[in-house]
Amino acid sequence: MAGIFLGLFMIARLVTRYLFKRPAPADAGHPILNWIGKIVHFLLYVGVFAMMFTGDSLDEAYGLEGILKGNGETIPENLFILSEYYTAI
Repeated sequence: MAGIFLGLFMIARLVTRYLFKRPAPADAGHPILNWIGKIVHFLLYVGVFAMMFTGDSLDEAYGLEGILKGNGETIPENLFILSEYYTAI
């Protein structure tokens, strides 16, 4: 559930980033450093979306959504057991 909210906040952040006026870009004093700053900023966005995707993928792979919603099961000590169970189905 937190991943969904994070995704919505990130989408809202990207929309506001392109709809409203941005402050002047910071100058690091060297063109290469300015370029690296832009790349790192982009990679931070990519990292957040990658974390949301992998979290959702693990949730689906191990069937944790039902456990977290309160279906009465408990989280096993070894998640590899769940992996073998769900791949056998």
